Amino acid sequence: MEEALEWAKLAVTMDHQFQTLKVKAAAEYALGKKIEAEATMKEAMPLANIFELHSYGRQLITEGKVDQAMEAFKTNAKLHPNTWPVNYGMARGLSAKGEYAKAAEFLKKAEANCPDDVNREIIKKNIEKLNRKEDIN
Repeated sequence: MEEALEWAKLAVTMDHQFQTLKVKAAAEYALGKKIEAEATMKEAMPLANIFELHSYGRQLITEGKVDQAMEAFKTNAKLHPNTWPVNYGMARGLSAKGEYAKAAEFLKKAEANCPDDVNREIIKKNIEKLNRKEDIN
């Protein structure tokens, strides 16, 4: 893992962007360097596009890191306000925290901005789940 971290550090110097920083942070986490890894991800998040941050937030939920996921979703909301994937991410984060009513509010915003019927139907079903106090993740 030490060698992986060195390669990741080199990659960051050549291509300073979200994905390379994310790989560096993963190596730092694997080596038990939690503080360094969290600092690397704080540096990476502003460089991410809307879908990279959304995906990262979902990954964190899967790993049980709900507070960190909310940080990613909130960063996405600051960088890309009033877009349906961002509102969907906020809903996922809030749902993971058990805040179903707030999550439903964000899903309603996502539904209003959703560009296609397929995702709009999924959003409607997830709003129903939240109304039943069920997690949508």
